[in-house]
Amino acid sequence: MRFIILFMLSLVSFISIASYKPQDSDIIFQSSQSRKSLAVEQATNSPYSHMGIIFIKNGKPYDIWFGWDNNYIYCSELIWKIYDKALKLKIGQLQTIKDFNLHHLP
Repeated sequence: MRFIILFMLSLVSFISIASYKPQDSDIIFQSSQSRKSLAVEQATNSPYSHMGIIFIKNGKPYDIWFGWDNNYIYCSELIWKIYDKALKLKIGQLQTIKDFNLHHLP
């Protein structure tokens, strides 16, 4: 009986994920297998290395230097600036690179 219940819960969960249809303004989180992603996950103590927002328009080039200007943009910077500009809401705490857990990196 326990197996049947677990199977049904797994099936319902799978169907829910499979039927997800992205909409504008959905915030999404991602992890990848790259060394850079692993470094971000370890430095931030997070299971995710990237985040984004569903927005059907042309975007800006990715900012590999994590600058704060608007010529290039990195994933969490985009989310922060959208909430700040549109809602005047400061989400999360702004941090500099020295604030992160980088002692374990080679």
